[in-house]
Amino acid sequence: MSTFRQLITRIALAAARRAGIRIARVVVRPLEGSPQPAAPDAIRCRLVKEAELRLWSFDPALQLNEAQLRSAFERGDVCVGAFDRWRLVGYEWLGFRATPHAAGLWVQFRPSDCYMYKTFVHPAYRGLGIAGLLNAAGNEIAARHQRERVICFIDLKNSASWQAAKRSGSFTAGYVGYIACFGRAIAFRTAGASRQGFRFSALS
Repeated sequence: MSTFRQLITRIALAAARRAGIRIARVVVRPLEGSPQPAAPDAIRCRLVKEAELRLWSFDPALQLNEAQLRSAFERGDVCVGAFDRWRLVGYEWLGFRATPHAAGLWVQFRPSDCYMYKTFVHPAYRGLGIAGLLNAAGNEIAARHQRERVICFIDLKNSASWQAAKRSGSFTAGYVGYIACFGRAIAFRTAGASRQGFRFSALS
Protein backbone atom coordinates (compact mmCIF):
# COMPACT_ATOMS: atom_id res chain seq x y z
CA MET A 1 0.00 0.00 0.00
CA SER A 2 1.36 3.43 -0.93
CA THR A 3 2.17 6.03 1.71
CA PHE A 4 -0.70 8.20 0.46
CA ARG A 5 -3.21 5.35 0.68
CA GLN A 6 -1.95 4.47 4.17
CA LEU A 7 -2.50 8.08 5.24
CA ILE A 8 -6.02 8.17 3.81
CA THR A 9 -6.83 4.84 5.48
CA ARG A 10 -5.59 6.09 8.86
CA ILE A 11 -7.63 9.29 8.55
CA ALA A 12 -10.75 7.32 7.61
CA LEU A 13 -10.32 4.89 10.51
CA ALA A 14 -9.73 7.73 12.97
CA ALA A 15 -12.90 9.46 11.77
CA ALA A 16 -14.85 6.22 12.07
CA ARG A 17 -13.67 5.68 15.65
CA ARG A 18 -14.69 9.21 16.62
CA ALA A 19 -18.12 8.43 15.18
CA GLY A 20 -18.34 5.30 17.36
CA ILE A 21 -17.65 2.86 14.52
CA ARG A 22 -15.28 -0.07 15.12
CA ILE A 23 -14.09 -2.26 12.25
CA ALA A 24 -11.89 -5.36 12.44
CA ARG A 25 -10.69 -8.09 10.14
CA VAL A 26 -11.70 -11.69 10.86
CA VAL A 27 -8.49 -13.71 10.91
CA VAL A 28 -8.29 -17.48 10.49
CA ARG A 29 -5.23 -19.51 11.46
CA PRO A 30 -5.01 -23.12 10.25
CA LEU A 31 -3.64 -25.59 12.78
CA GLU A 32 -1.40 -27.28 10.23
CA GLY A 33 1.06 -25.85 7.75
CA SER A 34 1.88 -22.71 9.74
CA PRO A 35 5.49 -21.48 9.50
CA GLN A 36 7.80 -22.63 12.28
CA PRO A 37 8.39 -19.63 14.57
CA ALA A 38 11.88 -18.40 15.38
CA ALA A 39 12.52 -16.95 18.85
CA PRO A 40 15.22 -16.98 21.55
CA ASP A 41 16.00 -20.49 22.85
CA ALA A 42 15.39 -19.38 26.43
CA ILE A 43 11.69 -18.69 25.75
CA ARG A 44 9.31 -21.55 26.55
CA CYS A 45 5.51 -21.64 26.28
CA ARG A 46 3.10 -23.57 28.52
CA LEU A 47 -0.36 -23.36 30.04
CA VAL A 48 -0.69 -21.00 33.00
CA LYS A 49 -3.13 -21.73 35.82
CA GLU A 50 -5.27 -19.02 37.41
CA ALA A 51 -3.39 -18.89 40.72
CA GLU A 52 -0.04 -18.48 38.98
CA LEU A 53 -1.37 -15.84 36.61
CA ARG A 54 -2.74 -13.81 39.50
CA LEU A 55 0.74 -13.63 40.98
CA TRP A 56 1.87 -11.79 37.85
CA SER A 57 -0.93 -9.22 38.00
CA PHE A 58 1.33 -7.07 40.21
CA ASP A 59 3.35 -6.16 37.09
CA PRO A 60 1.44 -3.34 35.35
CA ALA A 61 3.45 -3.89 32.16
CA LEU A 62 1.66 -7.23 31.67
CA GLN A 63 -1.83 -5.63 31.72
CA LEU A 64 -3.44 -8.42 33.75
CA ASN A 65 -6.76 -7.66 35.47
CA GLU A 66 -7.80 -9.99 38.29
CA ALA A 67 -11.54 -9.64 37.63
CA GLN A 68 -11.04 -10.44 33.95
CA LEU A 69 -8.83 -13.41 34.84
CA ARG A 70 -11.49 -14.83 37.15
CA SER A 71 -14.23 -14.38 34.54
CA ALA A 72 -12.12 -15.99 31.80
CA PHE A 73 -11.25 -19.07 33.84
CA GLU A 74 -14.88 -19.43 34.97
CA ARG A 75 -15.89 -19.62 31.29
CA GLY A 76 -13.34 -22.36 30.71
CA ASP A 77 -10.90 -20.21 28.74
CA VAL A 78 -7.22 -21.13 28.92
CA CYS A 79 -4.10 -19.00 28.94
CA VAL A 80 -0.81 -20.00 27.35
CA GLY A 81 2.18 -18.09 28.69
CA ALA A 82 5.64 -17.41 27.32
CA PHE A 83 8.41 -17.58 29.92
CA ASP A 84 11.98 -16.36 29.91
CA ARG A 85 13.21 -18.96 32.40
CA TRP A 86 10.95 -18.10 35.38
CA ARG A 87 9.59 -14.76 34.18
CA LEU A 88 6.25 -14.40 32.36
CA VAL A 89 6.95 -12.26 29.28
CA GLY A 90 3.85 -12.87 27.17
CA TYR A 91 0.53 -14.66 27.00
CA GLU A 92 -2.36 -15.58 24.72
CA TRP A 93 -5.95 -16.35 25.67
CA LEU A 94 -8.03 -19.07 24.02
CA GLY A 95 -11.81 -19.40 24.32
CA PHE A 96 -14.07 -22.30 23.43
CA ARG A 97 -17.49 -20.70 23.68
CA ALA A 98 -19.07 -17.23 23.31
CA THR A 99 -16.71 -14.65 24.81
CA PRO A 100 -17.46 -11.08 26.00
CA HIS A 101 -15.88 -8.24 24.06
CA ALA A 102 -17.01 -4.63 24.67
CA ALA A 103 -20.07 -2.37 24.51
CA GLY A 104 -22.23 -5.27 25.74
CA LEU A 105 -21.29 -7.42 22.75
CA TRP A 106 -20.11 -11.01 22.72
CA VAL A 107 -17.97 -12.80 20.16
CA GLN A 108 -19.67 -15.88 18.72
CA PHE A 109 -18.05 -18.48 16.51
CA ARG A 110 -18.43 -22.05 15.28
CA PRO A 111 -18.24 -24.87 17.86
CA SER A 112 -15.44 -26.36 15.73
CA ASP A 113 -13.32 -23.20 16.12
CA CYS A 114 -11.04 -22.01 18.91
CA TYR A 115 -11.26 -18.27 19.56
CA MET A 116 -7.97 -16.50 20.28
CA TYR A 117 -7.92 -13.12 22.00
CA LYS A 118 -5.42 -10.77 23.60
CA THR A 119 -2.03 -11.98 22.49
CA PHE A 120 0.30 -9.82 24.57
CA VAL A 121 4.09 -9.55 24.79
CA HIS A 122 5.92 -7.58 27.49
CA PRO A 123 7.23 -4.31 25.97
CA ALA A 124 10.83 -5.27 26.80
CA TYR A 125 10.50 -8.50 24.78
CA ARG A 126 8.77 -7.31 21.63
CA GLY A 127 10.32 -7.90 18.23
CA LEU A 128 11.78 -11.28 19.22
CA GLY A 129 9.16 -13.53 17.64
CA ILE A 130 7.45 -14.44 20.91
CA ALA A 131 3.96 -13.91 19.45
CA GLY A 132 4.76 -16.62 16.91
CA LEU A 133 5.69 -19.03 19.70
CA LEU A 134 2.43 -18.28 21.50
CA ASN A 135 0.47 -18.85 18.30
CA ALA A 136 2.17 -22.20 17.74
CA ALA A 137 1.41 -23.24 21.33
CA GLY A 138 -2.17 -22.06 20.85
CA ASN A 139 -2.51 -24.29 17.80
CA GLU A 140 -1.46 -27.31 19.86
CA ILE A 141 -3.99 -26.50 22.56
CA ALA A 142 -6.76 -26.02 19.99
CA ALA A 143 -5.93 -29.41 18.48
CA ARG A 144 -6.08 -31.06 21.92
CA HIS A 145 -9.57 -29.60 22.31
CA GLN A 146 -10.48 -31.13 18.94
CA ARG A 147 -10.91 -27.77 17.24
CA GLU A 148 -10.29 -27.42 13.52
CA ARG A 149 -8.69 -23.96 13.49
CA VAL A 150 -8.06 -20.79 15.45
CA ILE A 151 -10.11 -17.69 14.67
CA CYS A 152 -9.90 -14.13 15.97
CA PHE A 153 -10.40 -10.52 14.97
CA ILE A 154 -7.82 -7.75 14.67
CA ASP A 155 -8.67 -4.04 14.63
CA LEU A 156 -7.89 -2.52 11.24
CA LYS A 157 -5.58 0.05 12.80
CA ASN A 158 -3.50 -2.64 14.54
CA SER A 159 -1.03 -3.30 11.73
CA ALA A 160 1.61 -4.79 14.06
CA SER A 161 -0.71 -7.59 15.22
CA TRP A 162 -1.84 -8.24 11.66
CA GLN A 163 1.76 -8.58 10.44
CA ALA A 164 2.51 -11.00 13.29
CA ALA A 165 -0.62 -12.99 12.44
CA LYS A 166 0.40 -13.29 8.80
CA ARG A 167 3.79 -14.63 9.83
CA SER A 168 1.94 -17.39 11.72
CA GLY A 169 0.06 -18.44 8.58
CA SER A 170 -3.16 -16.51 9.22
CA PHE A 171 -5.34 -14.95 6.54
CA THR A 172 -8.23 -12.48 6.40
CA ALA A 173 -11.59 -14.20 5.93
CA GLY A 174 -13.93 -11.21 6.29
CA TYR A 175 -14.71 -8.17 8.41
CA VAL A 176 -16.84 -7.43 11.46
CA GLY A 177 -17.64 -4.31 13.41
CA TYR A 178 -20.19 -2.35 15.35
CA ILE A 179 -21.58 1.13 15.74
CA ALA A 180 -21.80 2.41 19.32
CA CYS A 181 -24.44 5.09 19.84
CA PHE A 182 -26.86 6.17 22.58
CA GLY A 183 -25.64 3.42 24.89
CA ARG A 184 -26.26 0.67 22.35
CA ALA A 185 -24.06 -1.24 19.93
CA ILE A 186 -25.27 -2.28 16.48
CA ALA A 187 -23.14 -5.09 15.07
CA PHE A 188 -22.46 -5.78 11.41
CA ARG A 189 -20.35 -8.19 9.37
CA THR A 190 -19.42 -8.92 5.77
CA ALA A 191 -20.46 -11.99 3.80
CA GLY A 192 -16.98 -13.44 4.36
CA ALA A 193 -17.36 -13.24 8.14
CA SER A 194 -20.84 -14.75 7.86
CA ARG A 195 -19.48 -17.72 5.91
CA GLN A 196 -16.95 -18.28 8.71
CA GLY A 197 -19.70 -18.29 11.36
CA PHE A 198 -18.07 -15.36 13.17
CA ARG A 199 -19.96 -12.38 14.57
CA PHE A 200 -20.51 -9.86 17.32
CA SER A 201 -23.78 -10.42 19.16
CA ALA A 202 -25.66 -8.79 22.02
CA LEU A 203 -26.51 -12.27 23.32
CA SER A 204 -24.03 -14.54 25.11
